[in-house]
Amino acid sequence: GLGVAAGILQRHGEEPDGKAPAPKRIAAQLLPGESLAFRYPGDEDRAVAVRMDDGTLVGYSAVCTHLACAVLWRKDRGTEGELYCPCHEGVFDARTGEVTAGPPPRGLPKVALTELDDGSIWAVGTTRSGESIEAGLCRQLGDDRPDLAARIGCPGTGGGAEAPSAPDPSAAT
Repeated sequence: GLGVAAGILQRHGEEPDGKAPAPKRIAAQLLPGESLAFRYPGDEDRAVAVRMDDGTLVGYSAVCTHLACAVLWRKDRGTEGELYCPCHEGVFDARTGEVTAGPPPRGLPKVALTELDDGSIWAVGTTRSGESIEAGLCRQLGDDRPDLAARIGCPGTGGGAEAPSAPDPSAAT
């Protein structure tokens, strides 16, 4: 824990080269109210995916930000369940990963998840604690995947595929 806090050891999801981790299929499907423990981006990185009752899909590092104990999903706690570290009673909000009780100093890093048309769930990237999914993906994509960076609208990429095009000044009357 001290090595991670001091920055000596690699944090969850941090590739040594700073690039985005490879996408990984983690499940054929995940139904509302279910969770799944998995390893991502590497075999040493514990993570958890949760499908909230309303269908929202969230993913987090399953390593407590206090002293690196395992974080577990507890559906029976609170109105939407919670992520819980039994070592020192740390509790994290299931929707945001932010600390709601106990000693953890930071929220959980997020694991970016996507669901394909066939229902399969894929882990596609990670964030640092407190970083949004978009900021984490843009940081990791950098110059390595400018096509994806532009598609999701990363700063400095000229917008995004989903962004409206700039008006054509020659079309004005």
